[in-house]
Amino acid sequence: MNMKLKSVMMGAAIASIATMPLSNAIAKDYPPRTISMVAPSGAGGGWDLTIRTVAKTLKDTGLVESNMPVTNRPGGGGAVNLAYMQTQKDSDKLISVYSPYFAHKSDGCK
Repeated sequence: MNMKLKSVMMGAAIASIATMPLSNAIAKDYPPRTISMVAPSGAGGGWDLTIRTVAKTLKDTGLVESNMPVTNRPGGGGAVNLAYMQTQKDSDKLISVYSPYFAHKSDGCK
């Protein structure tokens, strides 16, 4: 291995070791104690079941230890939920499911 490559690798190793305490401090604050799970449908609807399955899977696998209560925001084909999400766009404590709505006009419709 040439000297220049050794120097770069040594610098990278030192930098990663030096930032370990910082990354541990950040990791302690994330994820938050509660992550809001939001469904753009009523209770029992398809999106409600989807977000509840995601929350259960994250908990059961141990990927997330935070509380993940589900809130339903039905209405307007998902528009109510999208409007709410716009008010929360800087939040790192929100997960929602969403699929764009596509209108399709077949040849038989006039």
